[in-house]
Amino acid sequence: MSLLNNRLNVLGAMEINMILSVLKFRTFWTFHTMRYLLNAIWPIGRYSANFNLSIGLTTFADRFTGCLIPLIKQINLLFPGSQIIVTANGDVNKEKQLKYLANLRRFCKKYSNLTLIDHEKPVGLSKMWNLIMINASNDKVLILNDDVKLAWSFRKFIQGSGIMEDDIALLKKSWSHFLISKELYQKVGYFDERLLEIGGEDDDYAARCELFGIEIKNYTTKLIASRSRRRHRGIKVNSYGKDMSKERGGYSTYNSTFMREKKWITSDNPFEGAIFVPNRKPKYWKLREGMRTPDFYPNLDKIKGES
Repeated sequence: MSLLNNRLNVLGAMEINMILSVLKFRTFWTFHTMRYLLNAIWPIGRYSANFNLSIGLTTFADRFTGCLIPLIKQINLLFPGSQIIVTANGDVNKEKQLKYLANLRRFCKKYSNLTLIDHEKPVGLSKMWNLIMINASNDKVLILNDDVKLAWSFRKFIQGSGIMEDDIALLKKSWSHFLISKELYQKVGYFDERLLEIGGEDDDYAARCELFGIEIKNYTTKLIASRSRRRHRGIKVNSYGKDMSKERGGYSTYNSTFMREKKWITSDNPFEGAIFVPNRKPKYWKLREGMRTPDFYPNLDKIKGES
């Protein structure tokens, strides 16, 4: 009986800690939401425009209102005048996509510092990342998913954390938000556009960085977080026409097959010719013969700015 009581006490303590953690999280983000609202009324403490950083956003139709619009508004308050590059994916539903693009273009025209690269047909995330890097005017590029929110002090973190001195670094161990320099990008190469959908781009680039002996740094911060899943919980079919309710993730089938069966040999155990790739699963990677990442943009000047 005492053992049962102890277990119940432990479960009770865990539930209390979980509730407190949720309350703390919500209080923190409520404060920062109010800070943005206050700035609109009382513009004290606004950030200056002198920040050499390009910010790239990847997005698609179902996240326009709930995610992209509030994120762009936040970025323009935190990094006023900084270059923003929005790459909007296409969609198999042409009618839906054309309506979305009309609204997106109308919205983006409000911002003189924003470059929009949009697509009618679906493209892979690798292509969207490449177009951000090709069109970035600064050496350091911060690439974000569209479904994130930024605390008011996020800019101070970018300025003071040391991340701007790194060539490649993740935030919170996630490729949903990472910083990369054009110098490193030119050395390691393009993101692999043979990955035609979404998934595996991070694994591929991490393995290629390791081939060059490049360490990918990580910065822990509570100043960036995913937006509420309620904003896009109703997405049943993704941009590629896949039923996300039946297929886990909905994005990665093609990419995972290409990575596993065509580009890399991988294992959780060491094997001849393999390199150890930190923070990846599987742990050991070997590039298959003839599968180096191609030069997707040999005529780069003609590609720049194209959608």
